[in-house]
Amino acid sequence: MSLIIWLTGLPGSGKSTIAQALLRSIGQSRLEYLSLDTIRKEIIPHPEYTDAERDLVYEAYADRALLIASSGKDVLLDATGHKKRYRDRLRAGTIPFIEIFISCPLAICMEREAARTNNLVISNTYKRALAGEKKRRDGLGEVIGIDVPYEENHQADLIIDSASLTPELAARTILKFLETKGFK
Repeated sequence: MSLIIWLTGLPGSGKSTIAQALLRSIGQSRLEYLSLDTIRKEIIPHPEYTDAERDLVYEAYADRALLIASSGKDVLLDATGHKKRYRDRLRAGTIPFIEIFISCPLAICMEREAARTNNLVISNTYKRALAGEKKRRDGLGEVIGIDVPYEENHQADLIIDSASLTPELAARTILKFLETKGFK
């Protein structure tokens, strides 16, 4: 039986870095990594990051994960998924679902996000939001964690404190947890 694993948390919490460490540990032949940014670009070439767009993108993200998992492959998601209902949609399905909350204080997320150089997202989003720029920023929209709350699930299957663990140690912790759930 395949499995859907979602690393969720604030932007800058370390989701993608931990996901890449997990992929190196497990191998991409065993685990399909699904990028939210790729799906967003397929659906909305010039996103404004509105609530309606985010709802549409996360619905497509969940649908793609379900499609891959139903074909027999395990799926790894790493996306903020700031609304609990996005994650609950997968939890309510028939395919086993593991929610891993990447916990990190907002101040550390802000430092990490400001230091990004890989252009996966617009840099300095937190700084711009805190500086009081207009609420709907061109090419950015509302900032999760500042303008829009992140809905934490206190019953997540696993909580990883990325402020105190290296990405490699976090990945090893996740892998050990997954093994207790039958992941081999």
